[in-house]
Amino acid sequence: HLTPEQAEKGCFTVLLSDGTGSGEEAGKDSGQVLDLMEKLIGAGYGRETAMEVVNTTWFSIGEDKKHPTLDICDVDLYGGSCELRKAGGAVTFLKREGQVEALGSGSLPLGIFQKAQTEVRVRQLAAGDLLIMMTDGVLDALEDECEERMRDMIEALEEQNPQEIAEKILSYAICSCGGRIRDDMTVFVLCLWENA
Repeated sequence: HLTPEQAEKGCFTVLLSDGTGSGEEAGKDSGQVLDLMEKLIGAGYGRETAMEVVNTTWFSIGEDKKHPTLDICDVDLYGGSCELRKAGGAVTFLKREGQVEALGSGSLPLGIFQKAQTEVRVRQLAAGDLLIMMTDGVLDALEDECEERMRDMIEALEEQNPQEIAEKILSYAICSCGGRIRDDMTVFVLCLWENA
């Protein structure tokens, strides 16, 4: 459900970051990325500029093993357009009328190069569409042909409730790896409905 401010502005933004590795340290890194992004966006910076600032920050830290990912998803609630920016994030899935499309996964995480290497994908959303974002720990749990297996699993889902979908995806990933969770797992599900 949207806040009154989001509804008034007619836009909705989702930020998802995944720190390198797992556990407390990775959570701290992704938390810092999200905190800085929220501050920059709140101060009026555009998405590209904000991502460049965050990338430069991580590049200047100079730690070879710390390269968090960042996904930014902006949804225009009036026009229905969706703009997805990725810096190393796991593939995002868009489900429409039973068909599932995988969106991007070829960009590099933050801080590897001085200039951010990002992918931008734009899609027009319609009522009933599902947008599913996740961290790589969810996909990696599926091991072989993980993107295809996840696409098939999402295609087979009949649920429309975002919480139920996220829980089913997490359960599927955990069962696939026999309960041996090696990496942090986060799933975000956005369901779009037309306001009557």
